Amino acid sequence: MIRIILGSMFGVTLLLALELRLSEQNATAGEKFVIHLIAQGKQIEFELPEKIAEYEVLSVKRANNTVIVNNDVSYEKRVSLTIQPEANFIIPSISAIVDGELQRSKPRPVAVVKPAQNLDEAYYISMSADKTEAYLNEAVTVTIRLKERADKRLLDVVYTPPSKEGFWVKQIQEDKPRQAGEFILHEMRYRYYPQREGNLTIEPPKAKIGVPKKTTDIFGTTYVPEYRTIAAKPLQIAVKAPPEAIKMVGEFTLESRVSSVETKANKPVHLFITLKGSGNFDDFEGFALELPSVVTYESEPKIEKGVYTKKFSLVSDQNFTVPALHFHYFDTKEQRIRTLKTPRYKIKVDSSINRTDPLPAAAPTASGSVEQKSGSYLDLGYALLIFAAGIAVGYLAAKARKGTAYKKERSAHTELQRLLPHADDPEVLELLYELYKKERGEKGIKIDKKRLREMLKRYDV
Repeated sequence: MIRIILGSMFGVTLLLALELRLSEQNATAGEKFVIHLIAQGKQIEFELPEKIAEYEVLSVKRANNTVIVNNDVSYEKRVSLTIQPEANFIIPSISAIVDGELQRSKPRPVAVVKPAQNLDEAYYISMSADKTEAYLNEAVTVTIRLKERADKRLLDVVYTPPSKEGFWVKQIQEDKPRQAGEFILHEMRYRYYPQREGNLTIEPPKAKIGVPKKTTDIFGTTYVPEYRTIAAKPLQIAVKAPPEAIKMVGEFTLESRVSSVETKANKPVHLFITLKGSGNFDDFEGFALELPSVVTYESEPKIEKGVYTKKFSLVSDQNFTVPALHFHYFDTKEQRIRTLKTPRYKIKVDSSINRTDPLPAAAPTASGSVEQKSGSYLDLGYALLIFAAGIAVGYLAAKARKGTAYKKERSAHTELQRLLPHADDPEVLELLYELYKKERGEKGIKIDKKRLREMLKRYDV
């Protein structure tokens, strides 16, 4: 570009040898901020920094103009440095060699302001909590709302969630946009569990929004995103400790049931535990159950939407009692430590099971099947016995080896463990024998993978 300036008699103020200009008077935290350096002369060489204060220079753009003043030709060079500051900073002195002389800009402080909650009344973000005071490990529900005008939809949104420092955090609701009057509402929810006492701050979420900007070129009119940042206000949570050190805090209910109070020898009885509440189940140590003369298998707990469930499978050849399980927590409503407990269950076991041979003599035949009297129940006690031995010996032996063989046996071991609690199903039991033989290393054993997948899917394991 060529600019022609007739002279100072017309009131024109000429550029200094080196000037520093800003895109805005104040910078906004998290947004790009542009610093312009402008020099005028016949020969210009900038000495550009890699950082402005502590912030990396993200991009450098250059532009050149030819300037004619009273028939004297010189050049105007502009360099634009882009940074993304988060706090107040000072632009240091920047140098340029102009017509053989060293020129320096003056240092300049820049104030960095926090992003606004709304932009042009069309875009808005907020953060709220269901309480401002909480006990250690008590759930605080935090809700984030982002609104955009339905007739001014954003082209892009880069969302930064609220801070987590001092809390155990779990997201409990993903964004599901919905129409709310003239706005589109985005809503997300989190559970915050305080991990230390004192006044804790939840730093606000931010949204870098791509506002539609109209541009026109030789190909027509298009819209491109012009990025701006909006941020909610921070939250203050006052946290105190309960009277006694305890991890579970809130309000809870505890339920249990057994699949049956009467069973046959070595046929499993299942105990189901359901714990409901707003506590941090991810930090819950769980329930333990050990009974003499009873083989106990416990499934991995399932945690979903404030519900903790667990299953125990209990196998014995004699009567036994399932003791009460206890759950201790601090009740925020009653302001005291409470204990919930399950009932005791007396399980009657019928040990009169018909066998073709005594237990030690019972064994798989050469074909791999197990002999039994017509109509009698397949001896699950024997199955559990050989499975336990197979798991202990076969798995440890496989672990000592390397390569494909180890991977195959490890896989069989895993599938056996997942299906074992459901061995009261004859189809499952038959498949367990095949898995056991495969794990033990017997040759020629082929597992019906389709059937295996069906069993795993049937019991959701």
